[in-house]
Amino acid sequence: MLNELVRLLGELLDLSLYESKVYATLLIKGSMTLSELSKETGVPKTKIYHVSRSLEEKGFVELIRVRPYRLIIKDPYKVIGEKIRTRCSELETKRQALYVLIEKIRGSGIESFSEIASIKILENEKVLMKYLSNDLRNSRSSIIATVSKTPVKFNWVEILDAVLEAILNGSKFIYLVPGNSMSRKLFINIMRSVLCEKNLDILREFSIHIDHYLIQRILKENHPLDLLNRVELYEVEVDIPLIIVDDKIVYNLFTDPLSNRIVFSVRYENNKYARALSTFLELVRLFKGSRNIINEIRSLCH
Repeated sequence: MLNELVRLLGELLDLSLYESKVYATLLIKGSMTLSELSKETGVPKTKIYHVSRSLEEKGFVELIRVRPYRLIIKDPYKVIGEKIRTRCSELETKRQALYVLIEKIRGSGIESFSEIASIKILENEKVLMKYLSNDLRNSRSSIIATVSKTPVKFNWVEILDAVLEAILNGSKFIYLVPGNSMSRKLFINIMRSVLCEKNLDILREFSIHIDHYLIQRILKENHPLDLLNRVELYEVEVDIPLIIVDDKIVYNLFTDPLSNRIVFSVRYENNKYARALSTFLELVRLFKGSRNIINEIRSLCH
C-alpha cells in the first residue's frame, strides 16, 4: 500500500521518487527530522537536504532550519487539492497549445512528416530533463541556451553535468543571459572556480553536485583555456527560454506567467528551424553589440 501511495503521489503531484517517499512518510507519520526521514525512507543522507528543500519550494512542507533540521508537513488536503487543480489547469493549457500547433502545421504547407522531422511534447520538467540531458551529452558541435527576461524556475543544476561533459568533449557552449542576473553571476563563478581555479568550494556553497568522474577529468585538464575557449557568455535579453543543440535540436520552454514554472516543453528535431533560430540569436547579439563576457575570467587561467 505504501508503494502505491508513493507511485500515486509521484504521478499526481509530479514528484520525484525521493520526494514521493519523503512526502508519503510525512503524510503517515507527521513531522520528522531529516536524519529520521533518511533512515525511514532510504533516501541517502547526502540527498535528503536537497529533497527537503525541493518539497519546501513546491509548497508541500516547511523546513525548520534549526538543528536538528526538521520537516513539518503543511495541510495536505489543502495543498494536494490546490496542486491537482493547478495540474488540471496546466493540462488544459497544453491541450489548447497542442491544438494550435496542429492547426499551424496543417496551414504551413508542410506535406510530409519528413519535413517536420520530429516534434515531441514534453509534459513536465522530469521528462524535459531526461531528453535534454541525453541530447546535451551527445552534443559534438554547439549548445546555445538563453535565459528569458522573466526568470524561469528551472532546476538547471541537474543538467550541469551534461553541459560540462559536452564542453569536455569539444562542444561549444553559448549562453545568453540578461544583464546583472543571478544566472550571469553564478555561471561566471562556476566557470572560474571549476575550470580556472579548480576550486570546488563554489559548488558546495550552492549545494551543486557534479559527477566525481567528470570532476576528475576537469581537474586533470592541463590547459583550462582550451576549455574556456569553448564557452561564450553574452548579455542579451530574449523573451522565450530556448536551448539549441548542434544546430539540429531545439527546445522551447513554455511557462506559467504567474508561477514562472515550466508548464510544458516542445522538442523539435529540425535542421532548418534550429539553424534559423541560431542565426536569429546571432543577429540579436550583433545588433545589441554584446561582447563575450567570459573574457573577464581568462586572465585568471594560466
